[in-house]
Amino acid sequence: MLTTAPADWITVAEVKTHMQKTGTADDDELAGFVSAACYSIRDRIGEVSAVTAVTEACSWSSLIVLEHKPVIQVTKVERLPGLGLVPAGDRGTGADGWLMQQPGAGILQHTSAFPGDVRVTYQAGRVPLPPNVRLAGLEMAAHLWRASQLNSGGGRPAIADDGQPIIPGVAYALPIRVRELLGLGDNPTSEVLIG
Repeated sequence: MLTTAPADWITVAEVKTHMQKTGTADDDELAGFVSAACYSIRDRIGEVSAVTAVTEACSWSSLIVLEHKPVIQVTKVERLPGLGLVPAGDRGTGADGWLMQQPGAGILQHTSAFPGDVRVTYQAGRVPLPPNVRLAGLEMAAHLWRASQLNSGGGRPAIADDGQPIIPGVAYALPIRVRELLGLGDNPTSEVLIG
């Protein structure tokens, strides 16, 4: 569960510069397209802006998979109900505690055989923001804006001027250019990237 809301990681001003758009008449409407672009990308690659999250789990095995990715850091692991903090483990000395097996993937391992019920507080996101993700956000917001402006007659606007191949059900919603910037390739995927 997220305890902080994801923030938009591009601004209206940046999108206007990217589209070479001047004037302020459309700024309020364009803000909605910025948020939609950020949400759409977050939905496909995981957290982008830094967020704090909490996961409660009964660890029957020694592994806990954290929901929001990529994980930046684990800030606290507590035994439930209110039984105190679990310190980080130490691979070198074999000290009991928790260790990140795959940091970005959010796989947390307890060095004790059965840690019981735990609450994990952690941060997820991409800090600093990778330039390819930033550019993908700008391209996505511009795509959504242009499509809304061309759609005065109903139905889908033409995309012939994009010069991109069409993947049924995918290319229009998430342009090939954006997919490539995000490392998603040309084929649809539901896998969340953690890079």
